[in-house]
Parts: sequence; C-alpha cells; structure tokens
Amino acid sequence: MSDQKKLSGAAAFRARAKKQDEGEMLELSSGMVIRIRRPNENKLIQNGEIPAALVMSSVNVQLQRPTPNDLVGYAKLQRLYVRLAVVDPVIVEGEPSNDNEVSADAFNTDELQEIYTYVAGGMDGLRRFREERQRIFAGSAKPEIPGDTSERPVRTEEPGQS
Repeated sequence: MSDQKKLSGAAAFRARAKKQDEGEMLELSSGMVIRIRRPNENKLIQNGEIPAALVMSSVNVQLQRPTPNDLVGYAKLQRLYVRLAVVDPVIVEGEPSNDNEVSADAFNTDELQEIYTYVAGGMDGLRRFREERQRIFAGSAKPEIPGDTSERPVRTEEPGQS
C-alpha cells in the first residue's frame, strides 16, 4: 500500500481559484447577508493595493499597542477590505448609482470588524472572533491583554517638555 499522494494539477488550482473568487454567503451578526470572498492579501500588499502602513497599523492594533495613527489606519483597512472582499452587494466609493450598490459607509462598526476578521482568518477565524465577543458581552471573560498596565509606559509630560 502506497502513502504517496497524487499531485494536484493546474486545472485543480484554477477551479479552486474560480470558486474562491465567486465567494460564499456570509450572514453578519446584524442579520444582513452578503456574498464575500477572501482576496489574496499577499498579492494585494505586494501590488500596493493594500498599503504596507495600513497592514502595520493592523498589526499594532492586534498587539494592543496602537498609536492614534494606527487606529485611523486600521479603520481605513477595514473599509478597504469591505471593498476588496464583498462581492454582493457591489461596494462603491461615494453614492450608489443603482439598487445593487452600496457604500462602505452603510456597514456598521461590528460588520466592518466581522468582514475584516473573515478576510484575515476565514470562517474559522470569524467563528472564534464571534465566540470571544459573546463571552466578553456575557461578562464571563475579560479580553486578554498581554502584560499589565505596569509594563506599559505612562507619559506624565507632554512631548518636548522635559
């Protein structure tokens, strides 16, 4: 008996890419249902469609060490992911011109976070995010913050006034 696996041919990769590009149905916690896909983040970063500075803002937010600029960058990245990932309805900049279009402004904060989490981690990542959020809202768990406040620098003077 052989444990060798059969190679996946080019056709299998193309079929998978086509299926992924079509997206899948996702019900947001708000009850709204969208068709969404997971774009190739590495390719988008490499091509400059996702600015590296926004990616670093996301990393800093996840590490719970964001600057004010990181928070702005993270919000921009969430909106960008909505435009890149939502297949239906069609996401447009500015005012929608037909019934199948909507602006990213139509999504609330929770929806933006869920879409971002889905793109970054797929359905499993989104499921874990929702479970953690439910525990926090139910009061049965505190969000885990690495370190305690004694490890974080506290500025008592304004910058440049030492």
